[in-house]
Amino acid sequence: MVTAAALVVIVGCGRSQQAISATMKQDLAEMRKAIRAYRQDKGSAPRVLQDLVATHYLHELPKDPVTGAADWRVVTEEPVHVDDFTTRGAPPPSAAGIVDVHSSAPGTDANGKPWSEY
Repeated sequence: MVTAAALVVIVGCGRSQQAISATMKQDLAEMRKAIRAYRQDKGSAPRVLQDLVATHYLHELPKDPVTGAADWRVVTEEPVHVDDFTTRGAPPPSAAGIVDVHSSAPGTDANGKPWSEY
């Protein structure tokens, strides 16, 4: 968890709130693009963010510029299988997969937008 004092240290190390925000947006856009490409190529969503690295969709997981760790909050979807009992041997639904990613950092940017909404 990043405290207000830690955020001051981060900003004091030469990184303005605007730079942090820009880095956050760029890293999230890159991860979201990788998630979409993975889904399109593999036919299912990655189960964990590390799947994107293991399959070379990302070189590495970026670190959240606020927390300094790759502690991103993921949004997953769970496929639902509706059985109408008219077919036999239907495949079971696939496992849950990541559909989006957000910052897990507490607090807000310079404009008051919560980091978690990025």
